Amino acid sequence: MDGEIDAANCGDIPVDVERLCRQGCRRVRLDLGAVSFIDAAAVSAFLEARRRAQGFGCEVVLGAVGGLPLRVLRLVDLDPVFIMEEDDSHD
Repeated sequence: MDGEIDAANCGDIPVDVERLCRQGCRRVRLDLGAVSFIDAAAVSAFLEARRRAQGFGCEVVLGAVGGLPLRVLRLVDLDPVFIMEEDDSHD
């Protein structure tokens, strides 16, 4: 994933996560390291992906989260909901 994740391009996230879980993955990592922007639709897509994954005993990890995406997830108090690997490459 890279650039902006918004209503125009986030619709496949839950479907793709569910497909991976159906194939036997137990942990799906969404790498957000190159993502510069997320909107409410992206947040909803992440939540729907998490919900679908849980139905298969699978977990969703948001990886390399930093910058604006991290601020948005914290603003809507989702950092305790997701397993998040923060991007510390800019420290």
